[in-house]
Amino acid sequence: MKRFALAAVAAAPLAAAFALMPSTGQEEQGLSRAEIEAVIRDYILANPEVILESVGNYQADEQRTAALIAEEAARRHLPTLISGEAGHAMGASPAEADVVVVEFFDYHCGFCRRAADYVLGLTGEDGVRVVFQDLPILREESRTAALAGLAAADAGRYEEMHRALMNTAGTLDRDRLKKVARRAGAGNSVEAALDDRAMRAQLAGKIELSTEIAADLGIQGTPAFIVASPDGKRIRLVPGYDPEAVTEAIETVRAR
Repeated sequence: MKRFALAAVAAAPLAAAFALMPSTGQEEQGLSRAEIEAVIRDYILANPEVILESVGNYQADEQRTAALIAEEAARRHLPTLISGEAGHAMGASPAEADVVVVEFFDYHCGFCRRAADYVLGLTGEDGVRVVFQDLPILREESRTAALAGLAAADAGRYEEMHRALMNTAGTLDRDRLKKVARRAGAGNSVEAALDDRAMRAQLAGKIELSTEIAADLGIQGTPAFIVASPDGKRIRLVPGYDPEAVTEAIETVRAR
């Protein structure tokens, strides 16, 4: 059954082309519509590699279309991302930056933890503005961890808290978050944010905005990176943990 379904996908463009032929043309060739379709089916079944080629081309076209849509969405949201309105920005100021690196992450994501030192290292490079975007999708505690990270930012201890959370194995429940916050020098701010409804609501607004932007970009997993020129003319999207690809994207975006 699967073989015939794929054959139908591969044969559809050919069948459509024959369907557009005028009936007189078919008659001149001495073949009826049914005979032409039979020839197509026989050819596809005898040459199954055509199916794979057709499906592969279709998937490649779909991926290119999705990438273009995501790039355009990234361009629309870039001013919000650069400002840090939906996350936390470090490194070069918007006026001094010649490249912006945006990371969507989850504190319970193993690959995000592996990427943490690399991404934090980018904040010390000249002309690089790094924006950390919470995308708590892996478990319920991820959202609470995101709140804690943003609360530490308000205390001027984001880097310390972010690094500490990324280096903490296991589930980041409320008790563990408070212990990590104390070690990172953000204990009071984090405890207040976790216990105060108004503060939680304020920080939750950032997380909701970040999540909405990720959805608009079609991001469904973490980490995911956007590398862009501040004016949005040059944008590269890098899914997953691939520091070499991010570094290459930075160099490409910087090239004028």
